[in-house]
Amino acid sequence: MNDLELIFSMLGEASTTKITRDRNAKGFIENKIAAQKGGKIAF
Repeated sequence: MNDLELIFSMLGEASTTKITRDRNAKGFIENKIAAQKGGKIAF
């Protein structure tokens, strides 16, 4: 993994964590939606 891939991966993970906490996501479906939104930010 090169530096840019690592940076974008970290951005996606951090964004997903923030979205999950802000929305107080519980359960698979809510966390799946948060993960998809976090991934779109990094993409």
